[in-house]
Amino acid sequence: MAPVTLVSDSASDIPYATLSELGVQAVPLSVHIGKMTYLDSDLTIDRFWALASDTDAALATSQPSVGAFARVFQHLVDQGHEVLCIVISSRISGTFNSAWLAAREFGDRVTVFDSGFWSVAQGYQIRQAAAAIAQGKGIAQVVSLLEDLRSRTDAYLSMDTVAYAKRGGRFEAVLSPLRRFIDGFNIKPIVRVVAGQPEFVGVARSMSGVMQRIRKELRKFGNPEHLMVAHTRVPERASQFACELASDFGYPSEQVTIAELGPVLASHGGPGAIAAAMVRKP
Repeated sequence: MAPVTLVSDSASDIPYATLSELGVQAVPLSVHIGKMTYLDSDLTIDRFWALASDTDAALATSQPSVGAFARVFQHLVDQGHEVLCIVISSRISGTFNSAWLAAREFGDRVTVFDSGFWSVAQGYQIRQAAAAIAQGKGIAQVVSLLEDLRSRTDAYLSMDTVAYAKRGGRFEAVLSPLRRFIDGFNIKPIVRVVAGQPEFVGVARSMSGVMQRIRKELRKFGNPEHLMVAHTRVPERASQFACELASDFGYPSEQVTIAELGPVLASHGGPGAIAAAMVRKP
C-alpha cells in the first residue's frame, strides 16, 4: 500500500510548524489588503492586523489556484504517495473547487475531502486524519472517519463588529437583511454553521450574551468528544469561554482547543470575534 500524505489549505488555524510536524503539506490562501496581495503563509497575525487596521483599504481573500494544488499533488505522486486533501467548506470558499480540478489529473491517487467547516473544526479533522494515517489507515478508512466527524460537529460564531465582514463580503448573504438592525443598535449576530455554510440564528447585545447563547445551543447536542474555541485578538475572553464550556459538560478545561484565527479568517471576522465548535460523542 502506498504511503498516504495529507494536504490542506491554510484555513484550519493550525500553525504551519504544527502542520509540518503532523506531516501535512499546506497550500496557503491569499489575503488582499488594498492593492497588495499576500500569501497567508507570509503574514504573521500581528503583521496582518497592522496592515488591516487601515479601514479605507479593501480587504478580501481568495482560494489557492488550481496550479498551486497541482504542483503539490504532482510532487507527492511522483514520490509514490497517495494524497488526501482536506479543505475549508466548499460553501464559503472556492478552495475545494481548485483542489478538485487539480486532483482530476491524478485519478485515484488524489482524494479531496470537503471538511464542511473552517478554523478549529477543520483543524480537528486534520489532526484526527493525521493520527489515523500514522496508525496505518488507508484513504478510504480515513475518509470514513472524516465523514463521521463532520456529521457530529456543531459550530457557532459571532463578531464584535461586522465592519470586517462587510469589507470582505463573505458573510454578506447572512448579514445583509440585518444590516440596519445590527448597525443601528450595535447588536452582535450569532451564526451557526449548517451544511457547510453560515446561517443566522440570533443576536445578543454583548459578547457576554453571545457566549451565553452559544453555550445554551451547544448543550442541546449531548456530550462532547472534543470542544474547541477560536477568537481574534481576545485570548482572555477565549480562555474564559473555554472554561465555561468545559464546566457545562464536565469536560477537562485543559483539553479544550483554543486558537486565534489566522489572517484569512480574521479578514472576515474582525477583532473580537469568538467561535466555538463541539464534536459530539457517537
